[in-house]
Amino acid sequence: MVAWFYAAVHYGRAYLAAKTTPTVITSHPAFDSHFQRATGDPMLYDHHRRLKDESERARYDCVLYSADDARELREKELFPFKEGILELLK
Repeated sequence: MVAWFYAAVHYGRAYLAAKTTPTVITSHPAFDSHFQRATGDPMLYDHHRRLKDESERARYDCVLYSADDARELREKELFPFKEGILELLK
């Protein structure tokens, strides 16, 4: 879950680097705010938020996930997030 979230963070940062004025982003809340403004796409942010929430549950709440859970999160949240970013970069 953590790897899926950080993959999304890197996709999001790649988008911001390509499409916005360079900005130093040093926290997740700052990224969230900048990303939401830059994309204007609430669905993309929803995917990002779900990945972030599950990552935090894994790290801080020690929630155990099955391989099926991980595949489902990847397919329902990470892949649509990635595709949305790639579409915006065209």
